[in-house]
Amino acid sequence: MNWTPDAPVILTPIRYPLTAQSTQTLDHARGIAEEYEDAQLLVLHVDLVQANQHSTAQDIHRAITPIVGDQSASVIVQRGFIIEDVIREEAEQRGADIIVLGQNQKPRWQQYLSRVLGNNPDIISYLQDRTDATIETTG
Repeated sequence: MNWTPDAPVILTPIRYPLTAQSTQTLDHARGIAEEYEDAQLLVLHVDLVQANQHSTAQDIHRAITPIVGDQSASVIVQRGFIIEDVIREEAEQRGADIIVLGQNQKPRWQQYLSRVLGNNPDIISYLQDRTDATIETTG
């Protein structure tokens, strides 16, 4: 682990509108953040260019507030085509020590493409290979 135990930067990618998996992932990240006095919780949503999404940080912040409660969280909205690349870039730019992901988190289009092509791109493995952050996953 490359983070100091007293102030980790925790990056948590979520889907918006929130899914059950996103809610579970966010709750797990909140729990980790609460273990440290000065943890910085960053909630990332990627608006997919190919889906023509346009989410706002304010809308996402309102949606996550009941889940994060008193834990301070910053919301980041980025546009991108490949989610794992955006997550990696944000992790690098923000100095993320921990990335909290849902288990087997893959965009729907990648799940479909995986079935058609017979390959299995995995965000967890991708990020483990390309970042220095500790990867935490939810059930």
